[in-house]
Amino acid sequence: MSAQPVTFPRHWPAVGDSESGWSVNEGRLQLDGRPVDDWIAGRRTPLYLYSRHVIEAQVRRVRDILPAGCELHYALKANPHPPLVQYLRGLVDGADVASAGEMQLALAAGFAAQHIGFAGPGKQASEIDQARQAGVTVTAESMRQIEAVASAGARSVALRINAGQQMRASGMRMAGGASAFGIDSEQVGQAVALAQGLGLQVSGLHLYAGSQNLEAGQIAENIRQAADTACQVAPALGEGSLHWVNVGGGLGVPYFPGEKALELEPIAGALQQAAQQVAALGARLRIELGRYLVAEAGVYLTRIIDEKWSRGRHYLILDGGLHHHQAACGNFGQVIKRPFPIALSRSSGRPAARTPRRENHDLVGPLCTPMDSFARDLELEDAQPGDLMAIFRSGAYGASASPQAFLGHEPAGEWLV
Repeated sequence: MSAQPVTFPRHWPAVGDSESGWSVNEGRLQLDGRPVDDWIAGRRTPLYLYSRHVIEAQVRRVRDILPAGCELHYALKANPHPPLVQYLRGLVDGADVASAGEMQLALAAGFAAQHIGFAGPGKQASEIDQARQAGVTVTAESMRQIEAVASAGARSVALRINAGQQMRASGMRMAGGASAFGIDSEQVGQAVALAQGLGLQVSGLHLYAGSQNLEAGQIAENIRQAADTACQVAPALGEGSLHWVNVGGGLGVPYFPGEKALELEPIAGALQQAAQQVAALGARLRIELGRYLVAEAGVYLTRIIDEKWSRGRHYLILDGGLHHHQAACGNFGQVIKRPFPIALSRSSGRPAARTPRRENHDLVGPLCTPMDSFARDLELEDAQPGDLMAIFRSGAYGASASPQAFLGHEPAGEWLV
């Protein structure tokens, strides 16, 4: 039997393109033509498996739409697995971090200090001092942060601006209206005057409206407005002061039924226009992406360890759950709980049933909470204890965004292949 691309008829064909590497052969999941059981031989489950070539393919898609001179940065918050960060160092131009820990990780991976952006609304004085010592420019998000940067002895600062526009289709909105993120656009003049009065050069501007957006038109409009705002602010900074403008990212990944892959063409046009505007200011354009680069590259593998019937419902109990993958259990910002794309992989050495039956199952983890559930009424064929369940779109906001200490279970493994 020849291998077939992985599809999800109950959800949608999440992984079926030629670059994904995922396929199924005789009921067993394969990556690049090799059974997953072989890939993880000698390693325990639960396990996050990340594919280098899928990451590379995503970076290539983005590079294809970037105008000349536009920098591509990786946002470590999406996935800070050290081997993955080090691999991305060779594919992107810089890194965006939100803590001293992430900053040290980026530096250790080989990112140059001048190509690291340090954002975040609540930086400690010690973190700002570490950034100054490393040569990383801090992006201030309040007046007090500007003062803290100056107190640390830094010579330059970047400003994050909370512009007035709002990305309505974003999974998480981070600008428009009142926000903990950035300095309100109407206060930017005051912020620039404060920084300059303290002897700081304003060398960067950061505008980021929201994440997980699947509406290309909205993302394009946000980029255009970000570039316009930079053009309005730049004259007050002084000639030659501004080095870069970060227009954020927010490019979404489709997880659920009815969601379509993001169209990149409208975004390409907006980036081209923004790059020209920013270049006229003597600066370079930056775009920062996290989820879009790594989500599709990761799969979370968890094994069925038990099954039971309870009043007409069939439960498959897994060795992994909410504590490892909070997002896939619908507890990481989802308004409506929906399952990620899931596939069954029959365990190595187990023959297929002679008359396999398709049954509906509830997939639950090992924790003592009803929140520990990956799917309800999931239709699977011939699922048995010992088999693997593969949860796709798991390369972003997985292990590091989950309460792995909850109930004292061991953390999930991670492996870049």
